[in-house]
Amino acid sequence: MNNINNKYISSSQKLVGNTLLSSMSEMSLIFNSVFFILAARFLGDTILGMFNTAIEFVGLFVFLVVFGFNYSITKVVVRDREKMPKYVVNALFIQLLVGFFVFGICILIAYFLKTKYPLKVRYVIMIVFAAETFRSFNFTLRTSFKALGKFNYDVIAVVSERLFLMLVGGFLLIKGAGLFTAAAILLIGRMISFSILIGFLVKSEKWRSPRLEWATCTILIQESMIFITQTGITKIYEHADVVMISLMRKFEEVGWYSLARRILKVSWFVPDIITSAVYPELSSRHLISRRLVCKLFDRSFKYILMIAILITLGVVLLSEIVIIGLVGKEYVNSVIVLILLGIAILPSYLRFLFGTTLIAINKQRLVMVIIIIRSISNIVLNVIFITLYGYVGAAIATVSTEYLSLIIFIVYLKQENIIHIGQLKFIYKPFVAVLAVVPLYFIFNTLHDIVKALIMIVVYGIMIIILKFFDSEEIAVFKEFITNKLIKKR
Repeated sequence: MNNINNKYISSSQKLVGNTLLSSMSEMSLIFNSVFFILAARFLGDTILGMFNTAIEFVGLFVFLVVFGFNYSITKVVVRDREKMPKYVVNALFIQLLVGFFVFGICILIAYFLKTKYPLKVRYVIMIVFAAETFRSFNFTLRTSFKALGKFNYDVIAVVSERLFLMLVGGFLLIKGAGLFTAAAILLIGRMISFSILIGFLVKSEKWRSPRLEWATCTILIQESMIFITQTGITKIYEHADVVMISLMRKFEEVGWYSLARRILKVSWFVPDIITSAVYPELSSRHLISRRLVCKLFDRSFKYILMIAILITLGVVLLSEIVIIGLVGKEYVNSVIVLILLGIAILPSYLRFLFGTTLIAINKQRLVMVIIIIRSISNIVLNVIFITLYGYVGAAIATVSTEYLSLIIFIVYLKQENIIHIGQLKFIYKPFVAVLAVVPLYFIFNTLHDIVKALIMIVVYGIMIIILKFFDSEEIAVFKEFITNKLIKKR
């Protein structure tokens, strides 16, 4: 069995290549963010609050359409790649049926909340639900292609969608488009990437016109139930704060809070890139040995830690210039939110990797317990802190919850011997490097903040090298990849 599975273990160069392709996909979040930043600037804080309320409200329901297939299909495909088209087609059919049912529930609850959500907001919720349903289909298709190693398909579809949002959506917003147009652009963008992915699926060498099969649907549902539960609880955590602000405060506060969160969300491409690239690998390696899992985890842990600490520093120091520079003084109240959420970057990045690793080694129930604890504590803290401090309280609740869940993840990963004493040889180094660059912010206080940030990034990189953060094997892999994949191709 080990020999069969070994052929699905990617080489270090292949893994680096997949990570770079995944980087192109996730970094296109910048295009997405440009669209939402233009929405903030041209719609104003109240209308932006309505738009983001619709998005976050729908997020509490649409996870049922995702159905956890992004995890379960990956596990199937890495074991038997010939089954990919059959499982994808049946998964999309299930998602379509569930989507119609959940749409009714979502709109019904929005109607009961009509004193807080006027008719305009409820109409936008309908459009956004359709957009997020297509996004759920896209998750299934994207993860299936990634499991096959076709990361380039994912890049083409995602970049096309987000470029459309930025170029067409941005143009219309600048020309005075309103709330409904912004929601419609979101829907059309999702449909574009869905069409591209379906085209790749039909043209795939593995496409054999698969039929709908009740047995396959049953297997998919059974395999995905644990994941849909985890995803649902996670989505409650991710969307509850904005929805709670919209129900307890005014739409202006939703706009201030959601803007800061949206800007910070751009940086989530870092853990997304790494976990998207390593999850299929972790799942495959788990079939062979725990040693292989731990080796890949250590590398991923190291890189996320290094980047998260640097981004945290940048966000905390540059929050004001970022907010005012991007959307103007109307959103100055968003600065404190961005600073607070910046403090939560490190635990939130590591949470991506820790949860993905536990799922890859079949500890889904353990992850679910952690997610339940995190979500319950977040809701309780949001009720307390939003009541006391409004939208700022939601940020305080997020920071508190992220560090609590980080501690819990560490405890369980230590029990699995995935977090171990040997990691201390690299954990301290990024902290030492960042402590060395902090004084530069004050030494060069006469320079522009952007210039200071660039100087600090360079010095941070130099410190990382001086501290020998990368071992000889990693350096050799990077050199070999650059030589074989980049230089020789030229």
